[in-house]
Amino acid sequence: MQLGATVANVRQKRLYLGENPARERQLAELGFVFDVVDYRFEVIMAALAVFKQLNGHADVRQSFVVPDEPPWPRECVGLPLGRRLTQIRTRGDMVKASSERRGRLSAIGFSWTPKRGRRAVPKRRGSSSR
Repeated sequence: MQLGATVANVRQKRLYLGENPARERQLAELGFVFDVVDYRFEVIMAALAVFKQLNGHADVRQSFVVPDEPPWPRECVGLPLGRRLTQIRTRGDMVKASSERRGRLSAIGFSWTPKRGRRAVPKRRGSSSR
């Protein structure tokens, strides 16, 4: 039995669960993630809440990655939060079919319009990469 294929079948087709709520409850107690998109969204929301708590706003730079230090939740460490929020803003990732998710982002202060005027740091003259 291949674990990855079995997990995918449980998530997508509810295989191996049958009409047995005890099996689903056992998996949930183990921390099994049934809805990956929902889980990823919750991780993003947790990271965004900490970012706002620390910075007083939810305007996350695209290059921001969640650091491995308190008070960041363990499951958020290493998350490219700025890039994920840009994908949500520009492509509608995770929110296209969910007005509830859009509302939660708006409520925390997420800006649906990208900030303008941010420029890359200019390279210094005379420096080379040789």
